[in-house]
Amino acid sequence: MLENDPSPASRASQQGQDKYPDAGYTRNLCFVLPDGCRIYFGYGYIVSCAYNPEANTITIAFTSHKVTIGGYNLLDLYESLMNQTARIIATSDERYHSLNKTECLVSYITIVENEQ
Repeated sequence: MLENDPSPASRASQQGQDKYPDAGYTRNLCFVLPDGCRIYFGYGYIVSCAYNPEANTITIAFTSHKVTIGGYNLLDLYESLMNQTARIIATSDERYHSLNKTECLVSYITIVENEQ
């Protein structure tokens, strides 16, 4: 009401954000696969995260799974993971990769359960 906007619509747009607005304590990281399936892990279960610019990959080792993300311009995504601000990571359609050479584009996400 103070901003002359009595509707909660302005708050609704923040719910679908790909990043958390600031640093915090309990956070989850959601992966959206090409078939629409989703899986999330808690940031507290990340053991390590490695960025390889030559292979254009990020490898995240969780206590129970290993996630490999491949794509283009992944440095910003790696830094978001390091700062625990990334919230949702989704693959993008291959046809958009030739159009956008400067943005972070995720080509594939593989999730493998660690052997016990």
